[in-house]
Amino acid sequence: MQWSRLRSSVRERLAPAVAKRVDVHMASYGASSLDRAWLTLDGRDILTLPEYMTWQRVDPIDRDALAPHDPQSVLFDDGGIATIGALLHRSLEMPFEALVTSPTVFLRGFARFDRRFGKRRLAAPLPVDEHPFVVHCHAFRAAAEGISCPQTPPPADDARWHRTPVRGPLFSPAAIAAADRTLAERKPKPFAALVRRCREAADAPTASRWERDLRATLAARSPAAAHRLVAELIDIAAATTIDEEPQLAAALVALLSHESPRVRDLAAWRPATHNAERQFATLARHLFARHDLPRFLDRAWTEGGPREQAWFVHLGAGNSLRTAADPPLPVSRAIGHWFLHSPDDCPVEAAFRHAQVRALGGDPTLAEAIRRTRLGHDFAHGAFWEEVIRFFVANPLLDRAQVGPIVDWLQAQRFEPEIAPGAVLPEAGALPPRPALSMHGRTVAATLREVEAWHRRLGRATAATAAASWTPSGIDPFDFVAGVDPKHSQIWRIREITSGDGLVREGARMEHCVASYAASCAAKRSSIWTMERTADGTTTACVTIEVHLGSRRIGQVRGKRNRAARPEELSIIRRWAERAELMLDVAPQG
Repeated sequence: MQWSRLRSSVRERLAPAVAKRVDVHMASYGASSLDRAWLTLDGRDILTLPEYMTWQRVDPIDRDALAPHDPQSVLFDDGGIATIGALLHRSLEMPFEALVTSPTVFLRGFARFDRRFGKRRLAAPLPVDEHPFVVHCHAFRAAAEGISCPQTPPPADDARWHRTPVRGPLFSPAAIAAADRTLAERKPKPFAALVRRCREAADAPTASRWERDLRATLAARSPAAAHRLVAELIDIAAATTIDEEPQLAAALVALLSHESPRVRDLAAWRPATHNAERQFATLARHLFARHDLPRFLDRAWTEGGPREQAWFVHLGAGNSLRTAADPPLPVSRAIGHWFLHSPDDCPVEAAFRHAQVRALGGDPTLAEAIRRTRLGHDFAHGAFWEEVIRFFVANPLLDRAQVGPIVDWLQAQRFEPEIAPGAVLPEAGALPPRPALSMHGRTVAATLREVEAWHRRLGRATAATAAASWTPSGIDPFDFVAGVDPKHSQIWRIREITSGDGLVREGARMEHCVASYAASCAAKRSSIWTMERTADGTTTACVTIEVHLGSRRIGQVRGKRNRAARPEELSIIRRWAERAELMLDVAPQG
């Protein structure tokens, strides 16, 4: 019987006094058979056992060895452990007297909520050796009916029958091995099978980056700790949809393998939503936060490393950002305040720059524009860049689209070694063109004139030279066909630029300063890509893409004359980022 129909039929039989207070639930996780059912009284979960554990348990079961608080004692049925769904289905077909006297504890206890269970039965004393679950259900129904039962103690606040998903001492090594074979036969969720493969020492040829990271994490742990981590990953995957998102699956590994002490037990967490991102957010806060944290901090797990994750744990414990370890810039009280008000899509490290701009008086638009430049991930030369930020704050009417080009120009003038005429890369020992450049007394008009002149000079200085080249970054290119009709389809291509001459030509046709990235590309700090669209036989240059190779983050996407990416272009780049395992931190135009 379909679960919704089964639940409806069960609820029809509930007594009026408890009809709205007793409920049964089930979560189904695709075609994996890894389901979960549970019983709630007044919305409070009192009985839960992941359904997959009922068939994963393959070792012999001794009923007398089951502790009363173990949900397996409640669901023990005819020599095995039955599922809640199966027992509810059987209860609809059983005679009522057989239900009340059933040897199965769950059936005998759930019968107390049946409308046929009269008040005379409720007032009668229970056997002294009755199972605590039956006593709990009996006392709950009696209280709802207003019947005093002095022989029946009221249900305790902590009276719950939960089975911790992580396999415990009841499962012998032989039973676990047999359960693994059963899992393979029953085709569990791909994530569970993948995690099991990660126990092996060697990497698979096609393993993703997070699979390799998981293998390294498991290899660095003791066998017992590695087994606990694998069991936790599989059990969380069985109870949630987190593993269905590749980025969240990697974040789940980072979260559960984090070495900081947990503030709450994993077994006490229950997903309250079907949305994978919200499931992960609540799980992270359950394990490491004593109070709520802003949403952008979740990116510490999905995109950050140990440093960003340590900030999450530090703030979650109620500590101040001013005492966090290794911040990228000095944290004032104002920066600590604005940091917690960063946008949801802001990378954790970039949130420091966003907070700095707000603390210096900048508006949200300026903060957003600055943190999307190189300043969102490069915190060197802090005193100078603070002076630049104050310049932007003091000129609120400056077009925010000019913020990125001005930052690039300042970086090239003050910090990048000068490129000699006729060369693509700087010579050894070369100095920046203007290492003493200052923003003091500078006007917006004069700055924009110099930026424009630099763009023109850059193109002339490098176009005449033989192209230098560098090895590809190793990131895969991308092709995508949009539309099913060949006559009206669009072909999108993303290709890497691996020569100085290629950068010059890209900068000339797009009218921006991408040619200045030759040294960064040769040094493997950045990788530059161009995206084109072909439609009706015509190929059009769309945007230029910068990837920071250290963090594998797409930092900038600029169209002609430094325009922002359009939503359609950004959707294609997002597809590429997912396939190439890149992080995207770009805002669309409009």
